[in-house]
Amino acid sequence: MKVDILGSKFMRKLTEFKNFRFEVNNAVLDQSILSLLSDPYEVAMKDINTTNLNDITVAYRDLNKLLYPNLKSSNSEVIMVELLSELNDISEFEHSFYNTSSLELLNEDLNHKNMSTIEKFRALQRKIDELIRLLNQYEKVIFLKLLPQENEEKDFIEGLYHLLESKVKHKLTLSIDNHYFDEDNDVPLEVYNQVNDDLRKFSSDNYHNQLLFDESLEDNKLSVYINYVEEREYVYELYKNGKPYKKADPTTSRFYEFTLEEPGKYRIRVNLSNEEIKPRFTQTYVFQPEEQSTLTLEEYKYIELPSKNNLWMLDVILQKHKFLGLIGNAYLYPRGYAGYKVFLPEEVNDSFITKDELFDTAIKNISDMSSEKFNYFIKSHPKLQYNKPLVYNFLAFINKYKS
Repeated sequence: MKVDILGSKFMRKLTEFKNFRFEVNNAVLDQSILSLLSDPYEVAMKDINTTNLNDITVAYRDLNKLLYPNLKSSNSEVIMVELLSELNDISEFEHSFYNTSSLELLNEDLNHKNMSTIEKFRALQRKIDELIRLLNQYEKVIFLKLLPQENEEKDFIEGLYHLLESKVKHKLTLSIDNHYFDEDNDVPLEVYNQVNDDLRKFSSDNYHNQLLFDESLEDNKLSVYINYVEEREYVYELYKNGKPYKKADPTTSRFYEFTLEEPGKYRIRVNLSNEEIKPRFTQTYVFQPEEQSTLTLEEYKYIELPSKNNLWMLDVILQKHKFLGLIGNAYLYPRGYAGYKVFLPEEVNDSFITKDELFDTAIKNISDMSSEKFNYFIKSHPKLQYNKPLVYNFLAFINKYKS
């Protein structure tokens, strides 16, 4: 199978292993998306002041923008996307973007501007639709999610994956453990071998050999993502301490998330609704909830952003209470939210109400609303009624019961 690659030096090394089973058709390596989608600054090989062949190749392709046309006209079925190259130092020159290292190799001294991480993110937002159009020309997009360990870098890369995954339909996702990173963001050879073995499972015709899950426990959210593109109907079931605990209705969604409230050992069981194939389990995760703060709501100066599915809770609270700002992934909200600036957690020293505490406060506010205000709230959140009918019915009951 022919594949195209958009990635960093990690992908370069990955393809050199004997168990890499794909034929590389086009590869864009060590070049950021911003640079890939920019206008060229035309140079000749002699204009690049280095004797290192790899540096000359990368800089020449980066400056002349030679690789994007190859992807646009590619006949590959699959593209693999890994985003560590977005951590490259990027500079803006005459409204185009280049690896700073490429510009610094030129004989002439150009008056370029080095970009901060948040400036790169905002510039990538403006380019994202063009990249999505490129990715959607492929039959499948494989995201290899290798995240840096440093907080701001991790949030930046994770935010970019979120932007892409939300708009690419025919995708597969493979999360790679980043605990093996050294200071130079290199990983041991065993990691490359394991990733290649996992990639092989994506194309397996045997259900039991497929790499089905991209799973995670983030805060109190245990989620699973099914790496199978064709439509199937799934039943997701949460197990607690080895016994069935909660069961979702059948759905064709390849992503499902359970909210954990009590301490215990949890895992998710996934089965096809027609039971043609044996069910599969995720790993077991130990959940221990954090102790709740004893501060009253009025004493908080900040409030934590919940997941996008639960933003209605935040909206209810913001109608009644004022804060200095919101806390969350600033890379997902570069323009803020609801008129508030979004801060990274490390930027705030004051106490804040956590996203796990929002539900009870939101329910109380719903109960206190007049019918007129409640109807206005529902009209301003149409997705709540259609995407979360059980929540909508519960809120309507709470409000009507009050009146």
